[in-house]
Amino acid sequence: MKWGILLSLIFLFVSCLPEQTVTDRNAESTSSSTSTDDSTLGDSNGSLDFGGNVLWLNSGLTSTTLTIDFDNKKTIYLVGDQVHDYLTKSSNYSSDYCVEIRFTATSSNTPKRLRVKATPSFSNNFSQGLITRYLRVNLASSVGNDFCDRSSEERVNGSTVTITSGDSDYDGDEDSNDVDLVFKPSDVCTGCLNILASSDVIIYQNNDTEVLERVSTASIDYSELVARLDFNGNSGSGSSSCSDLSCQGQGFDCCVQGQCVNEKSVKVSGVNADPTGFVEAEQEKFNDSNWYKRYPQFYYICLEQAPVDPPDTDEPDDPVGDADDRLEELTSDYNCLIELDQNSDSDPFHLDFTSSTPTCSSVCTGSDAASCTEEIMLRLYENCGCSETTLTNAVNNCPAYTYDPVFQTDASGQETTTVISYTCNTPEVAETPLPFSDLEVTVNSRSAPHRFFNEDGTEIDPTESIDDGVSTTQEGTEFLYLDDAYIFPRNSDFNMNSILGQMNVQLTQARPAVTIDLEFDKQYLITTRNGSYISCPDCARDPWFSNFSPFPTASNGVGLQAIGYTTRRDTFETNITLGNYEDTKFNRACY
Repeated sequence: MKWGILLSLIFLFVSCLPEQTVTDRNAESTSSSTSTDDSTLGDSNGSLDFGGNVLWLNSGLTSTTLTIDFDNKKTIYLVGDQVHDYLTKSSNYSSDYCVEIRFTATSSNTPKRLRVKATPSFSNNFSQGLITRYLRVNLASSVGNDFCDRSSEERVNGSTVTITSGDSDYDGDEDSNDVDLVFKPSDVCTGCLNILASSDVIIYQNNDTEVLERVSTASIDYSELVARLDFNGNSGSGSSSCSDLSCQGQGFDCCVQGQCVNEKSVKVSGVNADPTGFVEAEQEKFNDSNWYKRYPQFYYICLEQAPVDPPDTDEPDDPVGDADDRLEELTSDYNCLIELDQNSDSDPFHLDFTSSTPTCSSVCTGSDAASCTEEIMLRLYENCGCSETTLTNAVNNCPAYTYDPVFQTDASGQETTTVISYTCNTPEVAETPLPFSDLEVTVNSRSAPHRFFNEDGTEIDPTESIDDGVSTTQEGTEFLYLDDAYIFPRNSDFNMNSILGQMNVQLTQARPAVTIDLEFDKQYLITTRNGSYISCPDCARDPWFSNFSPFPTASNGVGLQAIGYTTRRDTFETNITLGNYEDTKFNRACY
């Protein structure tokens, strides 16, 4: 009888547990490798399926073949099942990597070898419960790539030998037969045209030594990888080169910052950065046909302005002469700006152009060199799309524009010395030293997505000294629980502090949001690495279903996830977080 009761209780307990299915990609294949003492990272529970063992990831697309511009500015990734599995090993994930790309020599050019740094990283897919590891390959700049300028271990005639970085043919000598090593795509070949394909892609690993070791293709089969450099800048993966003439031949108005655009077309990055300002700018188009010139952050503006008003019925008296005068003015301005740049002690020279007045002559209305210089500078900003009307404001608020000459080409497509027009050059944003993912920010689990404002609307920073007389009472209606079990809250019809949490300067309750300074118009890859929240042992369970809690344990640093909920309050269904109905469905901000 006792055994019958015990078996009944076990059956009843098991039947109340949620049905769980765990899929491990690694368990689907048998392993023939020998065991080692090296540990694997404990949070590895499978990766996203990329459809291959090792692939390039560029702009969201994966392939064994990568095509980028020679002046590429994008970050490229190496992803795949084997990459993830290899980096799951803790010693492999903590190592540094280098990727070398070799190219086949032609009859007219010998491309250099390209070697860049690759940094292990990972991302979390919380909805699927997956962690994916990959390599971030620095093909966007040369910053940090000189780390890879070191000797490597190679197999020569059946033996493993150490080869210096300059010995490309592995003969033990660095001589004229060797191919030089470079650290950014634009330095691979100075005279190459069209697309240059790789002959070999090699992945090296550095284990805290001065010598690089090849990653075995038995671990990561990168033998099928191909990298292609587009020296015509048509792949769309970087700041491609173009000219007004080539763009106009394709039906566009002009070339701006290396891409063909139409006058007045919208800059998506500017709209994303300030959507409210863009809506206000759009309203002005109904009153002013030249409204877009005041908003270079939202619209593309050509140096040679496209017509915005209906053309006059009368043709210009001398269109060729007008174009020649315009070109002469720009040529004169260009020469003066070059002289200013050479004689100025400031970088850029725009910051202090008054200390070095040019002696060159230019088309201007000023009576002396100083006023003529200001006229040239202001004309530069106006031509390049700066909306400021005074030179001081233009220098302070607009990019440090310069002119680039556009040369006429001959029948073979080679540039001549004849200048036919000028384009505006916008300086590149200063590169962030790699690896940028080293920035780690610790956020307390009680932090709310809200800053601390007092009842007068003044922001309070509890970490700084507060002036006398400044109120430290949080805005809104005070929120608190009337009992120690946190069951009965004191609330009104709607109290935002019940969602954000009540804040005080002692930081004993909810904490204000953590603020991080970021650079404008720069992309960041943000991921939550670790962190946990332990449930409140004294808090009441959910009254509808005691397996659920209003304060469930949360891991991975993200708190309760708004995934897998049902409108039924008394069943597991897909509620993998074990939170109660309200918290799981609405994902309370205080988590």
